[in-house]
Amino acid sequence: MFAYLDPGSGSALVGTLIAVAGAAMFSVKSFVYRLLRKEPLVKEIEPDIAIFSEGKNYWGTFHLLVEELITRKIHFAYYSLDLHDPALLIDSEYMHARLFDKNKSASFARLLKIKAKILLATTPNIGTPGYPLKRPAGVEKMAHVFHAFADISAYHIGSLDNYDIVLTVGSHQEKYIREVESKRGLPPKRLIPIGLPYFDEQFLKKQDMEAVSSQSRGRKTILVAPSWGAKGCLREYGMDFVIALANAGYCVIIRPHPQSFIAESDFISECQKKTEPYPNIVWDTETIGTKVMEASDMLISDTSSIRFDYAFLYGKPVITLNIPRTSQTEYEGVNMSEIWTDVAAPRLGRVLGKDDIGDIVGVVRSVLDIMSTSDEVIAFRAATITNLGTSAHAIAEFLVKEAEV
Repeated sequence: MFAYLDPGSGSALVGTLIAVAGAAMFSVKSFVYRLLRKEPLVKEIEPDIAIFSEGKNYWGTFHLLVEELITRKIHFAYYSLDLHDPALLIDSEYMHARLFDKNKSASFARLLKIKAKILLATTPNIGTPGYPLKRPAGVEKMAHVFHAFADISAYHIGSLDNYDIVLTVGSHQEKYIREVESKRGLPPKRLIPIGLPYFDEQFLKKQDMEAVSSQSRGRKTILVAPSWGAKGCLREYGMDFVIALANAGYCVIIRPHPQSFIAESDFISECQKKTEPYPNIVWDTETIGTKVMEASDMLISDTSSIRFDYAFLYGKPVITLNIPRTSQTEYEGVNMSEIWTDVAAPRLGRVLGKDDIGDIVGVVRSVLDIMSTSDEVIAFRAATITNLGTSAHAIAEFLVKEAEV
């Protein structure tokens, strides 16, 4: 006698078994990694060069650099707070990777014991009050590398106080850092224009692929990419302008900053509920925003540096929603006479304020009709970025020289 299993149930059962097997494999992977890397039986090499990463969201910043160092056969340490960091899967005799559990204070205590002549990080706030990671005493020099085009106006006050060196995207960032140092009575850091690694990652990929156009869909797509916290447009302007665009027939993709899902998850959930009745509003939560940038016709954002990614990579129009400085009192921008992104925003497209937001549909329609001239944007890009496409090479050169001093 045989039992009958209908196709639907069979499919569900197979799916469940696959999921269970996948979870088991992941657990084994996690256990093995922790056994071999996190708690080594033999003391590991402590290279003179070290990289600290918060995890997979910042792999775009370190990917090309890691490849460059391995190719050059340079020994370096790589410390990550994320089990899912792709860097941890790299098997190279030159890369000495260690995983630390960001949810355990003991991990930060171990991080305090690391030693290096130069530690590179994109993480602001190391050593500042309230941040769990203090500056390791065994690190001679700390260098900050940017993961965005913006100046430090969007960094919390004091974020870079414990860094000795700042690797800037270009010369446009220098005067703002010097102004903050002067107003806050800080000793001057070494500033080295070196480029933007994560943008190079996207730029080089863009050269090898054909952008997806939304023209064939017969409906224009608007990408709304808010920053997080008080400097974000969803906080400052609400959801009405997004719904107005949906009611006007546009496809709308909302891509919050990844930090929003950590620092303001309840707020994002409230916003998502408001969009449930609209099938033409979707939320993008992918780690990398390349797909939605390619698929959209226009970007609406605020203080976020995605505006520069979008314009510099694709030459598509950008609308900036102005965020008053009174909403940004905890950031270094309060110590600056001007903010570079505010000065640069009109070169990317229209800038709107509270008085203009009621006509968002009309503005979007007119901007899409006119579009922007990519030649102007390309010239602006060239003036903004140092070592476009080759920043990983430049950073590797810098690290090797610093380790030799």
